Amino acid sequence: MGDYICSAIPSVIDDRDYAVCVRQPVTLPLRYRQSIPTNYHQEAGNCVMQSMRSCMWSIFKTEFGVDMGYGGYRSHSREGMYPNEAANGLCKYGIAPLKYDPGEREVPAVIAYYRQNRQELERHAKPYKGLTWGRVYSKEAVKQALYNGLYIVACFAISQWRTDSRGIYRCTSPEKGYHEMRIFGWDIVGDHEYACVQNSWGSSWGIKGECYIPWDDVFRVGDVIALTAPTQEEKDGNDTYIRRTLRKGMVGDDVKELQSKLNELGHICGTADGKFGSRTRYAVKAFQRRHRLKADGIVGPNTWEVLDSVCWRKKYLLMPPKAAR
Repeated sequence: MGDYICSAIPSVIDDRDYAVCVRQPVTLPLRYRQSIPTNYHQEAGNCVMQSMRSCMWSIFKTEFGVDMGYGGYRSHSREGMYPNEAANGLCKYGIAPLKYDPGEREVPAVIAYYRQNRQELERHAKPYKGLTWGRVYSKEAVKQALYNGLYIVACFAISQWRTDSRGIYRCTSPEKGYHEMRIFGWDIVGDHEYACVQNSWGSSWGIKGECYIPWDDVFRVGDVIALTAPTQEEKDGNDTYIRRTLRKGMVGDDVKELQSKLNELGHICGTADGKFGSRTRYAVKAFQRRHRLKADGIVGPNTWEVLDSVCWRKKYLLMPPKAAR
């Protein structure tokens, strides 16, 4: 069983972590699956980055490498990785496409590789940064998040190597170690509902690299993370869309969107009419001061990024985790 590598390190939950909490749950179907890439077969202790790259594929429809993250997003030099460090790295730096980061190295070689190639890797990763993440504490929150277009990874306690004949995989204790996998949906097997999970142990494992895991086992470790796509830059493959910088005197739908978001956050600028006037500028400056941005009343990339992130968190990430449990 040497091909099956377990190398996740459960991350310590911080009271400052945001928690996913959907304010207006929708009616969910009996079964649901997100689209996922071809199953990966990890060659090093990088299961955390394997699950993250699967989510990134779903967002950008691009294949990504893992060594940038496995070598660069860590706070230690031993094998394995904390899921929250990987999520923070994706938010801050992005991830380089596979053609610029094609290898799979183990510690310490992967750390040396990242240090030697950091500038180049971060340049190629820059278009893919800006994600937001939060913790998930219940089955219902996972399902609502998946159905609303978020992407879920979880740390599992591995007690056995194989699924049963139906593809059901029990993860009851860390006898074999901890392992990160992606949750991409839910389904009914027999009389019970299970999480649909993508592994990184190759397509010969489980059901073509996938399995069903009981919900109790999903939350046994308690390290479940949701990722959302960056909202300030919409990308599809190599196409890039960047919002324009807004200032007083401009008009348009993007001004209307700006006004709606400011109103939602309590920085009242009146009716969202798509006209950037004095009242809108005053509201922008108030928002910038509150979030320690340059208070110039101009909505450039930095202000857009913070505004989108705050609005997303207001919708999905409402409270400290203690209050969400």
